[in-house]
Amino acid sequence: MKHAALDVLGNGAFRARRGVALGLASVFVALLGGLGANASAQYPDKVVRVVVPFGPGGSTDAVARTASQRLAEYWGKPVIVENKPGGNGTVGTAGVAKGPADGYTILMGVFAHAVIESLYKTTPYKLERDFIPVIEIGKTPQLLLVHPSVPASNVSELIGLLKAQPGKLNFGSGGNGSASHMASELFLAMSKTSAAHVPYKSSGQALNDLAGGQIQFMFDSVFTSLPLVKAGRLKAIGVSTARRTNLVPDIATVSESGIPGYESSVWFGFFVPTGTPKEIVAKLNTDLAATLKAPAVREVLLGQGLEVVAGTQDEFAATVKGEVDKWRTVIEQNGIKADN
Repeated sequence: MKHAALDVLGNGAFRARRGVALGLASVFVALLGGLGANASAQYPDKVVRVVVPFGPGGSTDAVARTASQRLAEYWGKPVIVENKPGGNGTVGTAGVAKGPADGYTILMGVFAHAVIESLYKTTPYKLERDFIPVIEIGKTPQLLLVHPSVPASNVSELIGLLKAQPGKLNFGSGGNGSASHMASELFLAMSKTSAAHVPYKSSGQALNDLAGGQIQFMFDSVFTSLPLVKAGRLKAIGVSTARRTNLVPDIATVSESGIPGYESSVWFGFFVPTGTPKEIVAKLNTDLAATLKAPAVREVLLGQGLEVVAGTQDEFAATVKGEVDKWRTVIEQNGIKADN
């Protein structure tokens, strides 16, 4: 009886101690959750950096600075832009991937990020593994441009010309894997035509040669090419986006005028390293959307050739995945390699 009584007493004490331990664990978990919620509620409480993995002065830099400035005004806290060029954007991108996942370092992501991993055998990061898409800032449409001497005034006529002279016409781009190159390769693949690629060190150089008649067609940003169109030095026969753009509403899309389903655009968006608290990611998306949708901000970005998107985090994640998959297929099927 004595031993039985001791056993009963011991089991009860054990259950009591176990109950206390579980209770303390629950309190600890709740405390951690409260600290996490409190941290996100206070975010940001110090300087936020936006890393642009390219040099200053380009379109990526301009869009990043506009979005960052407006976000700083919205928060009343400093948001600074840092340019970290090198390795076709891989140096700055890898630096963010390896940095702290606390919401205080943001990557300015662009179209090139959906292409680079398929062009190179190895990269120091993986976009879908190492980053969380936060928000798509917007898209820049490209124009399908031809030299005035080319006897094509619309997409269907250009396709007819390419089929009649397979491989004879030349198209330019800003280099292998550039937005202008990929838009053209997609165009040729979907129209089942062929042409000779002439890569340049920049799309600006290609655009100058197109205006000079050294090449016959190319895709280029509506912002940079429109002045040449207005001057009569180039003909714009199609818009690359799925819908017509407010920048040139009278120009039909490639999709509606010759290649149904065609879509290619230069997108810009913010990413944070994987592991960033979801509350901070949600706040970034909400606050950025609020600033980007303001009419004054839309007007500024439209002046930079950008149509604001500012959708949800899930929508941007789906866009990124779709872009990575689409351009991987184009690169593999066409045997596209990176520039040496």
